[in-house]
Amino acid sequence: MNSLRKKIDIAFAVLGRFVYRHAWLTIIGVLLLLAPLILQLPQVKIDTSTESFLHKEDPALLAYNDFRDQFGRDELMILAFNPPEVFDLQFLIKLKEIHERLEMEVPYVEEVTSLINARATRGAEGELIVEELMENRPRSESELQAIKDFVLSNPTYKNLLISEDGKFTTMILKTVNYSPANENEDEFDFENFAEDSSAATGPAKREFLSDAENSEAVAAVTKIITEYQNDDFPIYFAGSNVITDYIKRGMQRDMLRFIRLTVLAIAILLFILFRRLSAVIWPLLVVILSLLATIGFMALTGTTLKLPTAVLPSFLLAVGIGDSVHILALFFKRFNAGESKESALISTIKHAGLPIVLTSLTTAGGLLSFAPSGIAPISELGLFAPFGVIIALFLSLTLLPALITVTRIRAHFDKGKNPTLRHHIFLDELIVGAGDLATRKPWWVLGVSMLLAIIAGLGILRLNFAHKPLEWLPEDEPVRISSEKIDHALKGSVSLEVVIDKKQENGWYDYEDLQKLDSLGLFAESLKNGKVYFGRAFSLADILKEIHKALNENSDEFYALPESRELIAQEFLLFENSGSDDLEDFTDSQFSKARIMLKAPFEDARSYQPVFKALKQELHQAFGTEAEIKLTGIMALFITTLHQVMTSMAVSYGYAFLIITILMMMIGHVRMGAISMIPNLLPILLTLGLMGWFGLTLDVFTLLIGSIALGLAVDDTIHFMHNFRHFYSIDNDVARAVHQTLEIAGRAMLFTTIVLTAGFFIFMFASMGNIFNFGLLTGFTISVALLADFLLAPALMQVIYGDKK
Repeated sequence: MNSLRKKIDIAFAVLGRFVYRHAWLTIIGVLLLLAPLILQLPQVKIDTSTESFLHKEDPALLAYNDFRDQFGRDELMILAFNPPEVFDLQFLIKLKEIHERLEMEVPYVEEVTSLINARATRGAEGELIVEELMENRPRSESELQAIKDFVLSNPTYKNLLISEDGKFTTMILKTVNYSPANENEDEFDFENFAEDSSAATGPAKREFLSDAENSEAVAAVTKIITEYQNDDFPIYFAGSNVITDYIKRGMQRDMLRFIRLTVLAIAILLFILFRRLSAVIWPLLVVILSLLATIGFMALTGTTLKLPTAVLPSFLLAVGIGDSVHILALFFKRFNAGESKESALISTIKHAGLPIVLTSLTTAGGLLSFAPSGIAPISELGLFAPFGVIIALFLSLTLLPALITVTRIRAHFDKGKNPTLRHHIFLDELIVGAGDLATRKPWWVLGVSMLLAIIAGLGILRLNFAHKPLEWLPEDEPVRISSEKIDHALKGSVSLEVVIDKKQENGWYDYEDLQKLDSLGLFAESLKNGKVYFGRAFSLADILKEIHKALNENSDEFYALPESRELIAQEFLLFENSGSDDLEDFTDSQFSKARIMLKAPFEDARSYQPVFKALKQELHQAFGTEAEIKLTGIMALFITTLHQVMTSMAVSYGYAFLIITILMMMIGHVRMGAISMIPNLLPILLTLGLMGWFGLTLDVFTLLIGSIALGLAVDDTIHFMHNFRHFYSIDNDVARAVHQTLEIAGRAMLFTTIVLTAGFFIFMFASMGNIFNFGLLTGFTISVALLADFLLAPALMQVIYGDKK
């Protein structure tokens, strides 16, 4: 092992000598190598849609896409109005004006539905009439009262267009299903069909409306309602696609803010550490180039930036700087001691090369553990973040030494007059003192650590998983207020969709099955779990009851399902011939599939799991194997995402522990590698325990903490163990080896941790609470990990190796 280590050190010395003697060639070569990736940056796209959380081949997403292909988008933009009186002529005039402007001015809108054009189904002299509710504008109070009575007595409108108490009314915007951007591409090319055999496969599958196009629509609606909204005329604007658009815009603002603050924090800390402008500029150049290359690589592979990957830029800036700090700290220590620039640089690369490679590999290994995740953006983080870490490593070992070589640098010799060096001496004494204390009182340190671990373990038992995007937003954010208001007043703003496919033509002309469909809607409306419930169920059965009532003198007693198959078929045919295409929203052209729309409030997906399970059992009890049943829609995607959060945490933490433990064993023998994991696991245990005690949940962001912190915290442990093993091998004196280790590497360990924690604490400036929690908790974990390396690691070494002198 020692022979191999010497060969590796010699190889790094050869690398350092080559870079020093061919500095300009190295600089030009590295920049040319990165240029193709950096040139891809203009192609970067952002996607914060709900479906972007899942892999394209995820069964839940495939089912959702099939649903959209058949029935269109279930994500609706909802405007809710709360005037003094809904059925007031002046209000209805204004409502009509807004309605018409939305139809004319909002891009990608397929349909706008409100009281102005709501479907009104009536019967007259045996004829079925389907028309717009206010096709003829009411001109008198009596006509207005008739419309009010009709609306409030009609179940069709309840909690869809009018609240149960009649105080709120809505305007619902349904956007087109497919992106108009590729309409021409989707047309079948008959002209070239005979000449091009590839055309035999038919047109390509159409792309759904993009996240960017959804944002255009949301922005246009916002612009229009801003002109009308005031304290006397409140308008609430919500819907899952409206919320995701807000999250995207917040993410874009936060990303730029994070990058600026991270660069500023790194620059300040580097200047405090080295008091040299070059020692600020060159490391920043290294990490910025690493970041640009990584984002460019994402663009090259067609990967969009999603919500969890939004932390990637600031994360890479903070993490990538660690290698540079260790190289610069060791270089200036030798250079200021009187060595020549060439000797100091080569010695630095020789001594620091292996631990820096190992720290980068462990960081990359911790991140790579996210790759198998069922959550798409976390999986992508597990692929591209390690790429960025390795690029930063490569640049730290090549570009940074080359830049040092071509820069004119003066040594700082006088420790008595230089305040920076005096501060460094104080820090060195403080760090070494912590290690000395741990080797003198190891059992005291281990006892306190064990007590903290027990307390944390009890907190972990209180941990819960969650996926609640609405609560990521500030409580006073208008879109959150609107969503909560609509959920309360109109019993929901998102939906769970049920599709029952009988696999036979005209299968839904059967009375018994339609009765089951109707009963399932009533059953769903009876389910409740805390704040979670289905505020409205609507299906093909409801449309048929509406038709049957209209054809029977509009009598309420006939708001029921006709029992004859022939009558059912006839009434559906009359409805279709009336000119309405609303059946298309709830069945296919063959009457083989039926859709149940279940309207629900935008709550934590975890709360929906028992309701979801109960509904699933009832569906299978009703139809058994007679039909294919699928539960889909936005709410189903939320529940799937939550399930993936839970499985991803177990998988990623397991992989991270396995990968990093193996790499740690490469430092020396198996025993020391295994022992070295203890100071790295304790901080994660403490953080999870803290979350449990304070009621913080594990979501798509906080689940990242463990693997990221493990991959980063172990970096300092590697530097500690690498140096400890070297000094311990000289005279087998643990206390002296710890003292010398912290004397050599302690300051660099401290400053890399400060840079990392600063980088993560910057996320506390986020506009969304989930990112705030992620930054706070990850920064806390890394800080505790440093204390563990200064105290717990020396104590363990003393207990295990102290008697072998």
